Amino acid sequence: MGDSWPYWKNVGIRAAKETISNIHKKVLRGLAISVIAFSLQWWLFSLRNLTDTQKVCASLIGAAAIVAVTEFLWQLIRVPAKLSKEQHQEIAAKNLEIARAGETVKNLQNRLAMPARSPADQYHYDLAKAALEKHGPDAKTILVHLKAHGEIVLCPSIVPQLPAGMNRSDAERLLRGLQSDGLLNEKIVQHPVFPESVWTIARVMEGPLDELLYANSNSGNSQT
Repeated sequence: MGDSWPYWKNVGIRAAKETISNIHKKVLRGLAISVIAFSLQWWLFSLRNLTDTQKVCASLIGAAAIVAVTEFLWQLIRVPAKLSKEQHQEIAAKNLEIARAGETVKNLQNRLAMPARSPADQYHYDLAKAALEKHGPDAKTILVHLKAHGEIVLCPSIVPQLPAGMNRSDAERLLRGLQSDGLLNEKIVQHPVFPESVWTIARVMEGPLDELLYANSNSGNSQT
């Protein structure tokens, strides 16, 4: 009872306000005009005697009172449903605000987590990212291999050390593609029989590739 009293008090207040508003709009003006009209009929034109006029006016006032009570009872039924709808709308609005605030916080956290880059670093980062997206998963595979071994040597007279499952022709095609995008350097070493092509990561791409190649694995390790 103690917990429900504030709720029903609020319902009663809302029902009373709605009743007063509706009665004022729909009943009181008509009641006042009717009472004045019947009073003028008695006073100016003597169409009725005073007793009959009082009875008619009392009937009108009584009818208005019955309408008011009926309206109040109707509002007692209607107001709880209206309050429930308003509460659900308010909860939905609050949930939407919370979701938006959470998204804002997440974006701010992502910005704070991102390392600050100079314009030159950002330029090289964007180049490296575009190259990885362009050449697909094999590009990441061969770049991780280069990070681990420092270089890849291609020569007709030796078997190159390549990532598992990658052949010489695919590796050379991929290396040249990454070189054209500015990620790799090729150094030709002359030998009496066959020259060697020594492939290394461009120095300016070391930092951006560290971030791009290992960001997901680092975040995964930090969560475990």
